[in-house]
Amino acid sequence: MKFSKYQLLVNKICFICGKKDCPQMKKSKDYKDFLDALEKGDVDKADKIYNTKFSQFSKSFGHEMEKNLEKNRIPPIYQGVPFDSFDLYQHYSYGNGEALNLSSVGLSNKIRPLVNKDKAFGKSNGSIESRFISQYKNEGRTSFSNAYDFTKEASGIADPLWALGTATISGELKDIQIFPGGIARGNIHYSIRDRFTDPFDTFNFTKGEWNPNGTPYIIQDSWIKSVRFSIDKKIKITP
Repeated sequence: MKFSKYQLLVNKICFICGKKDCPQMKKSKDYKDFLDALEKGDVDKADKIYNTKFSQFSKSFGHEMEKNLEKNRIPPIYQGVPFDSFDLYQHYSYGNGEALNLSSVGLSNKIRPLVNKDKAFGKSNGSIESRFISQYKNEGRTSFSNAYDFTKEASGIADPLWALGTATISGELKDIQIFPGGIARGNIHYSIRDRFTDPFDTFNFTKGEWNPNGTPYIIQDSWIKSVRFSIDKKIKITP
């Protein structure tokens, strides 16, 4: 079994003694610097700290690490703290492909507001919702489905948005009512869907998928947003 610093981090296993939740590990400045580098996505710095400070210890305590890794091979359980990217990876490793709903792992409040964020996902103007409403007003289209690169909104490698990578957001405008004075109301039924797979190739440098130590699974969520907007002409609905 090969030991990855990312696997050890996911399982909160000390690089020095191989024990889970080691109190000395939590006090270590080098360990904190290592985690900080990972959080910021500075893999080169993380590798340098690991190689100079921890690699010699991990070789000495390899058997203890292996024992602890085997003991902790269980899917993460939501206990009120939103999942991070390492929890999502651990579910890939040990969740046997079971689908996850964003609400069930505390991530809805992080994901849903992005449809209203101006210039999200590297777009030059507007939000997903404002562009969709403009699409309805100008073309009469009542649905959309687009892929978005969530890494553009991630703060670092630990951010669950980083783990999502490219996911699809869809929306359908229903229950449309048009009132005198050019006011329209309706409900947008949003959904998001992603297939967590091939985590070792985040940027798709290789063709196909490679899942040597885990099972791909679906991440999804759906919600309804009431909207109100003005219109200045009769709209012809387009499927």
